[in-house]
Amino acid sequence: VGPDGCRLSANTTLSDELQASVFPNPSHGQLTLQYNSPEKADYLMKVTDLAGRLIVSETLTGVQGMNQHDLDLSSLAKGMYKLSIENASGESIVIKVVIE
Repeated sequence: VGPDGCRLSANTTLSDELQASVFPNPSHGQLTLQYNSPEKADYLMKVTDLAGRLIVSETLTGVQGMNQHDLDLSSLAKGMYKLSIENASGESIVIKVVIE
């Protein structure tokens, strides 16, 4: 925490900043990604299987504040997948998603 009481951005991780969540999780494929963007910014969202194969890749345009993005993964086989969100600096966070 800086002298003025503000958090220093160098110490803030992307997962702290975005507070991203996916719900419902587990799901039958209809998911909602919710994230809090500190500013208007583009993010790269990817869904991969556990072997690392890319299934979905989308650019999300986030507005400052809370954002929501609906995702339909109902065509995927049941199992575990990784949803990642990457910012312009190349930092990313990964959320495990279960499709039943």
